[in-house]
Amino acid sequence: MIALPLLAIQVLDATPFEVGLLTAFETAAFLRIERALTKGEPVGSVGFCMGGGLSALLAGSDKQLKAAVIFYGRPPEKELVERIACPLLGFYGESDSGITPKIPAVAAMMTSAGKSFEHHVFKGAGHAFFNDTRSSYHPAAARQSFARALAFFQEHLGSDTTL
Repeated sequence: MIALPLLAIQVLDATPFEVGLLTAFETAAFLRIERALTKGEPVGSVGFCMGGGLSALLAGSDKQLKAAVIFYGRPPEKELVERIACPLLGFYGESDSGITPKIPAVAAMMTSAGKSFEHHVFKGAGHAFFNDTRSSYHPAAARQSFARALAFFQEHLGSDTTL
């Protein structure tokens, strides 16, 4: 699985974000097709910050993805929304001025396209509120979002999901 992303960087001159998406796509396929414990099971994605944006991109790129969670990552652009085939769950900090103001418009696009997008904005939280190594860590937002993310995966991936 390592060879293809490295090849993409060298030959295709791919950006790190494009390589991240390729890696996420390959990983989801590996989990569905090859890994003994997850073979044939539904697969979801979760990401934080850049990884949250990648989780949204994967939702629009992998038609077999069953659920995607975005923690304060770049929301899906309009052209991606139509391709999303799984429910999305997003968590954002109220004071994250780079991302959170975009969420109402994304929610409206998702609704108008008939897509599922549950999102939560945590009062008093900023970007990276889940990262307990940063001053932006917000324990209440981190706990609540983690509990909801687990319930979301339980709901969309099933009760026999291997964590």
